Amino acid sequence: MRRSGREPLLLTAAYLPEPLARRLKPSIPSRASVLTMLDRLGPPTAAVRCSVSAVLADIEAAHALQVPLGSPLLRLRWVLSDQAGRLRGVLESLCRSDRLQLKVMESLRH
Repeated sequence: MRRSGREPLLLTAAYLPEPLARRLKPSIPSRASVLTMLDRLGPPTAAVRCSVSAVLADIEAAHALQVPLGSPLLRLRWVLSDQAGRLRGVLESLCRSDRLQLKVMESLRH
């Protein structure tokens, strides 16, 4: 759960391949990012595929994000892989659309 002050912004779940998940240790700080944790467990993340979609809040998301059931949420999904193309993890965040703004910057090469 990420908050701005006391206000909930987004709810994130991380899905890791079992061999990586078994190697997680309690000594990794709970505030460490998933990328930091994964990089400590093996080869660094080399590629990230991101998708954005809209979903309706289910009971769990509605409660955690303090919105009515069925409210529109922004879903961000990242698939992380290493240099060899092996899956490192999947992150999925549900975000309150009234409190989050998505900005994308990309350099254009000519």
